[in-house]
Amino acid sequence: NQDSYLNKTYSQSQHVFGVFDGHGYHGHFVSQAIKQFFNDLPFTSLSSPTSLQSSFATLSSQVQSARTYDSNNSGSTCVLVSVDSTTNKMYCANCGDSRAILITATGNIIALSRDHKPDLFEEKKRIEQQGGRVDRVYGMGPYRVWLKNENYPGLAMSRSIGDGVAHSVGVSDLPEIKEFDMEKVEPLAMIVSSDGVWEFMSNEDVKGIVEKYYYNKDSEGCANEIVQKSLEKWQYEGYAVDDITTVVVFFE
Repeated sequence: NQDSYLNKTYSQSQHVFGVFDGHGYHGHFVSQAIKQFFNDLPFTSLSSPTSLQSSFATLSSQVQSARTYDSNNSGSTCVLVSVDSTTNKMYCANCGDSRAILITATGNIIALSRDHKPDLFEEKKRIEQQGGRVDRVYGMGPYRVWLKNENYPGLAMSRSIGDGVAHSVGVSDLPEIKEFDMEKVEPLAMIVSSDGVWEFMSNEDVKGIVEKYYYNKDSEGCANEIVQKSLEKWQYEGYAVDDITTVVVFFE
């Protein structure tokens, strides 16, 4: 499993949660480096859009210049959520196709992040303008990013950390950052997961599992069932099982 995750408490009111889905031969090194990078930062570096943009830029630079692993053909997603109940602010910074969702006290689902897939209109446009190509393999499977005249590297996302070759043809390391007012959204639970969960489970599927565990405040049991159900879906579909990681957060 090349995934890493972060669950860090700075104080009773300040927390950071993240999932980092590594891919490629050295993907586990990249995801671990991302986890360590954010774990070492002060909360002030994660508590505003400006500070998050700056932190991601520093992270990307460090991954690209690392000497202990090669990130030209390896990389990682990065979805990170900072929560500050003193200011009632939540920020989600996302780069890739891992996903964070929020379930509200009224039973609604709020997408904290957007999956960065190569066939999204503006993502595909950027990649093609920078000399890349977006296509499927023999018309099957997910859309991937290729060099214009070569079937390489075949990255199945339009943003990531690392992936130097794919970044040369328009794959971006810029996070998409969203801000939420907790007083307005009234969060009940948050789920942050790699695409091993979201490939065959919908947001509604995950919400149904959360509702079984929330009132007993059994977040660990909830996370275990999400992983188990995801595994069963992969096995039922007959595919090799993808890496599966989930972080479940219950709000009071």
